[in-house]
Amino acid sequence: MKVSIKTFLLLFGSVLLFGTGLSVQAAQIDLFDWAFNVDGVEYTPSSGLGTPPINPGAFDFSTGLGTIQITVAGLGLHTVDAFFDHELTEPGNSFFNETGASNGTPAVNQSWEIDEPGSVNGDIFENLQSSTLDNAIGMSIHGDTTFPDDVSMAMGWDFTMEIAERALISFVVSEFQPSGVFYLAHSDPSSGEQIYLSSTLSISAIQVPTLSTLVLMGIGLAGLFGRGRRLTFGKRC
Repeated sequence: MKVSIKTFLLLFGSVLLFGTGLSVQAAQIDLFDWAFNVDGVEYTPSSGLGTPPINPGAFDFSTGLGTIQITVAGLGLHTVDAFFDHELTEPGNSFFNETGASNGTPAVNQSWEIDEPGSVNGDIFENLQSSTLDNAIGMSIHGDTTFPDDVSMAMGWDFTMEIAERALISFVVSEFQPSGVFYLAHSDPSSGEQIYLSSTLSISAIQVPTLSTLVLMGIGLAGLFGRGRRLTFGKRC
């Protein structure tokens, strides 16, 4: 379904340009689709759930560039996955000429996938829904080699936390090549445009009040309660 929509838009735009003789310069990088799976809850543009708990000011959902940070907490197993389908210089250049590549070694508990995003050949979205990204690059339907084709990227984490821990997961999409981390690359050979997806996971302890702190809080509340009773008694007199 998605491939058909993309093809229609591309052909429609080409007809308009041919018929009018006009040249339209579109944005170089566009985010066509996105999705998140946070502990089995799926967030997509059409899910009606909005986006998961993130820092919205650090990510541009138009270009698909920036940083998304997702925070989860609670005892047990957690899964956080992100999917991005970008288009690079699509007008007049199509979206079937793109390539994908991985670089480096994934961290422990980190998974990834590069594949065709539509329903014709790729399974990346289904794998995101089940948190089973296959750590591989899909095969193109246009030949026996890995791409070029319509490229999308996904990255995720599976991890376990204790009851007093919190996890911060960051997904970074940038035009600048990351250093020191595993990353995926999405390229348009015709224009030379390239973007990179990387991610980090940080688990930290949640600050739990100590016994002495709780005792002091209790004394303070008792003092406030006693003062309130004295004021009330004075007013009645």
